[in-house]
Amino acid sequence: LISACKLHKRWEAVIEVLESLASKKVQSDCIVSYAAMDVCESSDKAELSLDILAAIIGAGVNDAQTASTPYTHDLQAGGPPDCFKHIVLSLLLDDTASSDEPFTYIDTHSGAGIYNLSLQPMPRTCEDGVARLRSFVSSHADVPKTISDYLRVQSS
Repeated sequence: LISACKLHKRWEAVIEVLESLASKKVQSDCIVSYAAMDVCESSDKAELSLDILAAIIGAGVNDAQTASTPYTHDLQAGGPPDCFKHIVLSLLLDDTASSDEPFTYIDTHSGAGIYNLSLQPMPRTCEDGVARLRSFVSSHADVPKTISDYLRVQSS
């Protein structure tokens, strides 16, 4: 997903999502941050890459712990990196669909495709991701449309 941002030099979309996550007190992990830095660097925005690096160092993100934890979508659906991925994907698809040119999108990593995010007790990753976004949206009027749309789809 972030590779698509890199391919199209969509650093603005990546920064928008990172800022949105930060404003909601959702900490980005090192994998998402490093990918965002790569997008910025490939878009000739090295200064933004350095800002992201400073932010993750300042936040005390432990990349060894994150990198040693394998990503399993069944267990991490609805978590912060998953929310980030889907919101950026929505931005990219909206942008692509706004063109008159036809396109094909093939999701090669969709896994099972449907995950129950309403389990009780809610999985910890979901509490940190979708649940925090829902809580934020319910108390703020100025939420970006992409995030509102994402949460509406999550609820259906």
